Amino acid sequence: MLPFCREFAKQMGVTRSGNHLALVQFSGYCRTEFGLTGYFNPERLEEAISMVRYMNGGTRLGQALDYTLKRVMNASRKGPPTTVNKAVVVVTDGASEDDVASPAKALRNDNVQIVVVGVGSGIVQEQLELVADGPANVYTVEDFAQLNKALAGRLKAKICEK
Repeated sequence: MLPFCREFAKQMGVTRSGNHLALVQFSGYCRTEFGLTGYFNPERLEEAISMVRYMNGGTRLGQALDYTLKRVMNASRKGPPTTVNKAVVVVTDGASEDDVASPAKALRNDNVQIVVVGVGSGIVQEQLELVADGPANVYTVEDFAQLNKALAGRLKAKICEK
């Protein structure tokens, strides 16, 4: 998973005046690994991603979406300006144990595009499509080994097409 995050960050490119990235990890609870204004230097961003330690536990995707909206995208109204494209990429390997419809809708109401990557056999396609507002923003892979450079490129293209 972390190699994929590093590849995605590399392809997106981060700069103070361009793309900003944040990383939120979730299981039974949520944790911000770094916020949207944390890193503008690609090497330091890669180091930060490498320092992430995986969380274990459940899959509370609805809670994670709500957390991301309130604590990352709109953190003290210091989130991204309304004039920039905003997107959330969700990577999940399980069915959510909580409601995803309301928090996903709240993000979309804030003009945030949601792209979902489902990994493995524990996902529920209908739930992913509900979060992503349809199948066009959903990608599925059989295992974490398939999270690769090509997929990172497709995600970047999807996010940047808006």
